[in-house]
Order: sequence, then C-alpha cells, then structure tokens
Amino acid sequence: MHKPFITAHTGALGTPSNSLESIQAALACPGVDCIEVDIRFLPCGTPALGHDRVNESSVKLSEVLALLQGNSCMINLDMKEFTHLAELAKFVATQGFAQRAFFTGLRENQLPAPGLPYYLNSTDCATAHKLSAIGVNIHHSKCSKRLLRRARELGLLVSVWTVDKPRHMRKMRRLGVDNITTRHPDILAKVE
Repeated sequence: MHKPFITAHTGALGTPSNSLESIQAALACPGVDCIEVDIRFLPCGTPALGHDRVNESSVKLSEVLALLQGNSCMINLDMKEFTHLAELAKFVATQGFAQRAFFTGLRENQLPAPGLPYYLNSTDCATAHKLSAIGVNIHHSKCSKRLLRRARELGLLVSVWTVDKPRHMRKMRRLGVDNITTRHPDILAKVE
C-alpha cells in the first residue's frame, strides 16, 4: 500500500489551532512529515497564524520557522488571505525554507508568488497543470480513482484534507494519494 506524506493539521493532537503548542506537538509526533498553519497578515504585512483573523498577539510565522530550524519537517502555508503572497514567498526564502514550504488554499484567481510551490484547491487537474501547480489539494470526499489517474497523467500530486477517521485514512492510502492532512497524525502513522 502507498505510504503518503503525513501533514499534521493545525490543532492536531488535541492542541489549540495555530498555536506554538500545536507545532511542538506535531514535531514530537513520530511519522509527521509536514505541519500545516493557517496564514493571514497583520496590517503591517507581517504573516501571522489565524484562520479567521489575526492580531498583534497572534503567533507570527517567524516564530514557527524558528521552531522548525534543525529538523527536516516541511511547512504547509494554508492561505486564508492573499494580499501579500509575493512578500511571503520572499520572506520564507530568506529564512531558508524555500525548499521546505508550499502554499495551499489557493484557487485560480489567487496566483501564487513565483518560486514557492503550491497545490491548487481544485479538482480541475488540467487547470492546476496549466497554472504550474505541483498538485491539487481537495477534501478527501472528492478524491477518486479517476481524479488520481488524471493527476498522474499530468504529473500532479494529490493532497487531501482533513482525514481524521481511520476508515477514511485507509481509503486514501489505498487510492494512493500523495499527502494526507489530519488532526490525528499519530493514528494515521499506524494505519495500514
């Protein structure tokens, strides 16, 4: 059975979403290849963690990247707003994470910043290929053999979210998806 990349959803393992505690728990969990954080911007343009809003007390992306120094864990920047994508890509690169970071949350009308890979949030593999995405990022319920076959024909990866039940985890592994985002990476790492 295909072993997918395991991404710890923000708030995984019973931790508060978009918190340093969430990052630390994911980094300590065996089998986690990547962590996901929700990104918004403060009025000054500073990237901070938050799904619906951010403020000065929100965790800053720079704090997360500092925690990731010294290990090989990737970071999924799940974009919740799109005003500063080019600046964000440059910031990530200057911090030494250009090879370890990627965007999700982007749709056709939010063009990504150059130089940072991204998954298009869409089941439309042809559009993802045309827009130079590395893959598609979809809810697991929309994943099918047909979609996987089309993605493979176009050289695209398939990432699914948020897969929290073991039966769904097994199904996604059988289908052969490339990345599974879950709040339960500890369970996913043991699912066969």
